[in-house]
Amino acid sequence: MMRRYKLWSVGLAPVVAVLGAVGLLSVPRLQAQPIAPATSDCATGLSKTVDPSQVQPGDTARVTMVITHTCADYRLPMDMIFLVDVSNSMTRGSALGADPGTGKPTEAPGLATQPPPDPIPPEPPLNLLGLAEVFAPGADQPSPGGGTDPGLNPGAPSRPGAEPSGCEGAGASSGISNPGGTPTPEGPPLPGLATPSTNPGSDPGAGSGKPANDEAAGTEDLIREARAFIREFIDQPAVQKDLTSSHLRLGLVSFNERGRRLVSLSSDGKRIANRLGLLRGSGKTRIDLGLRTAERTLLDKTPNRATGEKDRTRVIVVVSDGQFCSRDLRVKVDKRIDVVTLAAGRSANLRKMRDIASETEYALTLRDMKELMFLYTNTRTPNPLPEFRPVKMTELTLRDELSANIQLVAGSPNPAAATINGQKMEWVFPMPSDRITVTYDIKPQGTGSLPISAGAGVEWKDSEARPGKADFPAVNIEVVGPPMP
Repeated sequence: MMRRYKLWSVGLAPVVAVLGAVGLLSVPRLQAQPIAPATSDCATGLSKTVDPSQVQPGDTARVTMVITHTCADYRLPMDMIFLVDVSNSMTRGSALGADPGTGKPTEAPGLATQPPPDPIPPEPPLNLLGLAEVFAPGADQPSPGGGTDPGLNPGAPSRPGAEPSGCEGAGASSGISNPGGTPTPEGPPLPGLATPSTNPGSDPGAGSGKPANDEAAGTEDLIREARAFIREFIDQPAVQKDLTSSHLRLGLVSFNERGRRLVSLSSDGKRIANRLGLLRGSGKTRIDLGLRTAERTLLDKTPNRATGEKDRTRVIVVVSDGQFCSRDLRVKVDKRIDVVTLAAGRSANLRKMRDIASETEYALTLRDMKELMFLYTNTRTPNPLPEFRPVKMTELTLRDELSANIQLVAGSPNPAAATINGQKMEWVFPMPSDRITVTYDIKPQGTGSLPISAGAGVEWKDSEARPGKADFPAVNIEVVGPPMP
């Protein structure tokens, strides 16, 4: 009997453990606290005077309070995606091509190949349905009839000899689909161009028989330089401050012949830095698929996303050597997104990097940390990265509580107070002007240096729903002479 009881207890133990775990999930997290609203940046000037400042017992004096304020424009929070080229041209001594017989990559003579990929799996990107999302060749084809999507810029054909190896004879790529919408339906390829292959191991646009790794490797390890640059950016004091306050969120996307979301938007700088090791080089350059993945990362909405997503600045920072096929440059990102480019390497194609930058001054190099930080922090440049919104006070409340030995002259407050309760007065100003003046008359009771108020101050809210408050300076009135009989 005892043995049967023990066996029953052992069999029930996993069930009890599971039920206990489920119960723990239902317990609220005690350490989670609501986030307090940000404080208003509006600056107030408060002055309070009494005239005359010296009176005889029984005399009256007038108190004048003046309120001025200015509100700086609100800097919208920013979402920034680092879009890093991890194609073969960004590597040093990686595969120059593939052996036609084996399909295995060959090595540059005398140069070491890239180390094996990091064992940490990439963060699975999610689409609107919560499914993993990777953009690969053939996922978005030209619209039927050879037309173009609304996001395409027809552009002029490339000049002979201006294209990197592997671009000749490849099929045209498509543009970015409408934000949050479905990709452009598949259709027939453009006349005279081969149909892109959906096989990730093959050359996009050249058919399934051509290996993907036929893009020549370079002489510099540009991926390593990209990792170092992003780490340095994260360590900048202004960036650290904005990450800590969640005013900045960073994401990481890589691209070669596909775009891959490595880190979704996050204010955890360490999380981004720790996953930079996932940037490993191989394959061919498809800037169009990279931009599309970065765009989706910025514009996607998920059920658990916080509110206020529309009120953010969105930026893609492209790190690449610019070895793009001209056909892939026809892609245009959503107009709500700014594109900054960081040209990597001595042989970078600066013209093509400038072509995808939103502004001329947004075309930088991988050595231009100061210039990038200038765009990030300085509002004096004609096209700063931050976006601003005008701010104004939407409501201001003035409260003044007179001291016990100060008597208010009835009917004297101008403008009339909203409420008067004993020694307490309150005024409410919806949409206050830049300068407000309030006066009232008093009759001191007693002699000596008497404080007029036990406390006086203002509270307000601005157009960003942020609260603010400030106090008036303390003011005394001198009462000289014997007290009234």
